[in-house]
Amino acid sequence: MTTGEALRTLRAECPIPSRCTIDWTLESARYPTGEDEPVASRSGP
Repeated sequence: MTTGEALRTLRAECPIPSRCTIDWTLESARYPTGEDEPVASRSGP
């Protein structure tokens, strides 16, 4: 999943899209290595 795809998914699922976008940006900022997936999707089953 690319960052753009993830943002579209968050906007589709979140009742407050601007908040989800902000949260995604903050989460991405913690991983400046160019990874496209947040930790949550990597650590799942």
